[in-house]
Amino acid sequence: MASCASRRGAVLLFGDSITEQSFREGGWGSALANYFMRRADVLCRGYGGYNTRWALEAMPHIFRAGDELPMLVTVFFGANDAVDAREPMHVPLEEYQENLIEIAQRLQRLGVPRMIFITPGRVGEEQRLRFQKRRYGNKATGVLERTDNNAREYANACARAALELNLPVVNLWAEMHQNPAWKELLSDGVHFTPQGNQCIANSVVRVMERHYPELVVTPDLSLTAQLGEGLGGKSFTRGSVSELPIELPLMMEIDPANYKPHFQNLLSVHKIIGSPLD
Repeated sequence: MASCASRRGAVLLFGDSITEQSFREGGWGSALANYFMRRADVLCRGYGGYNTRWALEAMPHIFRAGDELPMLVTVFFGANDAVDAREPMHVPLEEYQENLIEIAQRLQRLGVPRMIFITPGRVGEEQRLRFQKRRYGNKATGVLERTDNNAREYANACARAALELNLPVVNLWAEMHQNPAWKELLSDGVHFTPQGNQCIANSVVRVMERHYPELVVTPDLSLTAQLGEGLGGKSFTRGSVSELPIELPLMMEIDPANYKPHFQNLLSVHKIIGSPLD
C-alpha cells in the first residue's frame, strides 16, 4: 500500500463518498494526512454511492495478498445502505451488519492489524429536501430517500458489528446527537462541511488514543512556529511521544557544513508497518 520508495506506514480510508471527498479542502482525510505528516501516508479508497455489498466486491481489487499492509484501515459505510428500500443502493439492516463483519474478517485474514469502524452520521432531513430541490428543480419528489431514524438504526448496527469483532468504533450518529448544532456540520444533509470533517478527524484520533496508542503523534508545541500548524493548530511533524518514526531528519537537525552523515544509516525497518499488535 505504501510507496516502495518510502518506509512510512500507511493509513487507508475505505468507504463511500464521505471518504471519497475526504481530501477536498477541509476534509477529514486531509486533516489526518496532516496529523501523520512525515510519519505515515494516508490513502483514500472512497467510492461515491457504494454500499457494503459493492464494497465486498471491490475488496479484491483494493486489498491484495502480498501487498504491503496498511497499519490501520478505517471502514466507513452505511449512508447508502440506509437509503429507502425502494432505492437501488439499499441494503437491509441485518445484511449490512453481516457485510461489515465480513469486510473486517477479510482484512484480518489478509493480516491488517488495526481497524476502526465509523458509523453513518445523522441526516439533516430539511437540508436534504432543500438539496433535492436545488438539484432537481421542479422534478424534485419532495420525498426523503434518507431519514435520520434509518441512519440511527444503521449506526447502531455498525456499533454492534464492531462490538462483536472487538473493534473500536466512532459512533458518529451518537456524537452528532450530543451536539445541539449538529446540522451545521452537514452541507447537504448527508455530507460534511469543513467543520464536520474536522469533527470526524478528531474522533478518529480520540479512538486511536484509546485503542492504538502506538499510532498516536503527540504534538511538540515548540516546533509549531517553525513548521506550521496542524490538526487543532499544533505541529505534529515531530511528536514528543510517538512510536512512529519520522522520515528523514528535520531541517534544524542538519548541519549545513556537514550534512551527508545525517542521511546515512536511515534504512532501519519501520516496526509498525503492517505488524499485528502483540
